[in-house]
Amino acid sequence: MRRRSSHTAIELLGQGPAASLLARARSLASLQDRIRRLLPEPLGAHCTVSNLRRGTLSLTADSPAWAARLRFLAPQLQRQLGSDRIRTVRVRVRVRPAADAPRPGPPARRARLSAGAGELVERTAARIEHPALRTALRRLAAHRHRS
Repeated sequence: MRRRSSHTAIELLGQGPAASLLARARSLASLQDRIRRLLPEPLGAHCTVSNLRRGTLSLTADSPAWAARLRFLAPQLQRQLGSDRIRTVRVRVRVRPAADAPRPGPPARRARLSAGAGELVERTAARIEHPALRTALRRLAAHRHRS
């Protein structure tokens, strides 16, 4: 009987074509930790390293306000990373809202008409010959407040 050996996922990823991908992910995670230590306390939690390629460090912030603060600190961040032997020519900041972030803007409100206005729209719809307009007015009249 042939005996199977158990391997962890990390061991399997460390072999073959996935090895370079795993090394890149570890490198970016290390850079993420370094940048979070360099940034002021609240900003680090709202910033994520997206990529470091050809001297361009790509960062994402979860709101436009955090992105603005990050852009303001970008030159200082470049100098500090340069002292860590990470050569960055420029820092690019993008906004990518968190998946659980609330959507901006007020909630959609349903149109409401008074009972009198609804009756007027219904009577007007009855006299309209154009079928699409008549249907739209009747749909609008259905939103009247019923007492």
